[in-house]
Amino acid sequence: MIKGQDKTILLVLLVLFIIAGGFYTFYGRIFLDAGFYLNASREVYRGQMPYRDFFFVQGPVYPYVYGLPLKLIGYRVFYARWISLAFGIATMILATWLAGRLKSGVMGQILTLAALATVPYQAYFFVSVKLYALTGFFLVMAFVFLACEFSHTLRYSLGLIFILLAAGTRLTMVPLVFVVVVYVIYDSIKQHKCFPWIPLLAVSAMASLLAGPFLIADHKAVLYNLIGIHTSAASGPYLFGFKKQVKVLIKILVF
Repeated sequence: MIKGQDKTILLVLLVLFIIAGGFYTFYGRIFLDAGFYLNASREVYRGQMPYRDFFFVQGPVYPYVYGLPLKLIGYRVFYARWISLAFGIATMILATWLAGRLKSGVMGQILTLAALATVPYQAYFFVSVKLYALTGFFLVMAFVFLACEFSHTLRYSLGLIFILLAAGTRLTMVPLVFVVVVYVIYDSIKQHKCFPWIPLLAVSAMASLLAGPFLIADHKAVLYNLIGIHTSAASGPYLFGFKKQVKVLIKILVF
């Protein structure tokens, strides 16, 4: 139970973050990538498909999530920043809850929120028209579900789905998907004496939903947008052997 004084401290910290985020919404430097992401968010709701119809170097989740509200209110950096701020606030609240759930007590919750809310860089990047706020939201949601009191099948399924959504937003989250899959298998066998078939089927279905339509539409464009452009930027032209592409991709993911 959080006492009145502790609630006040948490509320003050959250308000500090909202104030900082509001400031950066109006006065924060605009990333060069902002137009890139805004354009993608607009094009998907014009019937265009990422990779096949326009260049896009990350997973397909971001433009579909941001594009829906922006279609209603307008495709502007200012509006997109408010959407990012909303995801940032939600992420802060969820992370604070998670800290308490992991038995760190109220002090752990206060330290968690303080560490996030009092760093100007955190507010700036959670407001920017890039992938950070949405990725952070999906990432924390995954661990919230893994830590909640639902049945183990539901916990594992939702945790895996949300970590996959994080990877579908930002590719650097892909290695974490495999880490969480290994954890789910290990924990299920150790704690519940069963193999987590349903959670693995659920995450496989979500992966098919996220990747399938784009691979069917133009698998070569998907591979170039998501792998080829990154490996070529790191190690020369795209036109080199598959083994070398894999080696360069592993270097990018690890380092």
